[in-house]
Formats: sequence, structure tokens, C-alpha cells
Amino acid sequence: VTIAADGGSVTPMLQNAETYNLVWIARRVRRFEERAASGQGAPDDLAGGTFTIEHREQGGSLLSTALVQPLQAATLTIGTIHPRAVAIADALDIRPVLMASLNYDHRLIDGIVAGQFLSEFKRWLETEREY
Repeated sequence: VTIAADGGSVTPMLQNAETYNLVWIARRVRRFEERAASGQGAPDDLAGGTFTIEHREQGGSLLSTALVQPLQAATLTIGTIHPRAVAIADALDIRPVLMASLNYDHRLIDGIVAGQFLSEFKRWLETEREY
């Protein structure tokens, strides 16, 4: 997870994140943020990542993309949720819209698999209510 720090951003690693729920992950990210702000980050915090999630809310842009870090397979960049007019059946409605992009190492991940991941991510966001 990429977080803001003095002088730029850092990407501490959440090891075995797939085994935890979103509440635990959010608390762990908050601890990383506090440690980065106080200059207490440890080198081990930055080692061993394979997949990065970046939240690019700063600056007010809808979306930006990030480079895949060395030795990682992919980076999911999430923008800010903005209300947008969307077509629902034959009518327009104002709905919250989240922009997201997936950058990945094509030597490791096939484009079809990446597209399937984004489709599943979209489905999860639209239907998941339990965190």
C-alpha cells in the first residue's frame, strides 16, 4: 500500500494481506502512516511485495496510473469517488463512480487475466456490503 511520507511516498508491505479483512488492513495502513510521519519506518516494512494498491486522492484528479515497482507483478491505482451521471436502463442517474487502473508486468500476467481481475474487482465493489 503506497502512503504519503515526508519528501514523497513509500510503499510498505502488508505480508499475507489476503488472510485479513479490510478493517485489519486499514488499521495496519494507519500504523504505517503514523510510523512514516514520525520517521520510524523499518527497512523490513518495504521488502517482499508482489502487488501494490495506491490511492491517488491527492490533487483532485480523477485517476492517475502508477508504475509497477521492481520485483512486483502489478499495481492497482484507485482514484477518488466522484458523483457522475450514469446510464441505468433508459435513464440517467447520479451515482458514485470510482476510477481504477491496473498496471502489470506483461511478462508475468496475461492481459486477459488482468481484465478478469478488474471485472471481478468491479463486481465486488458493486455488490459487497460486508467488510
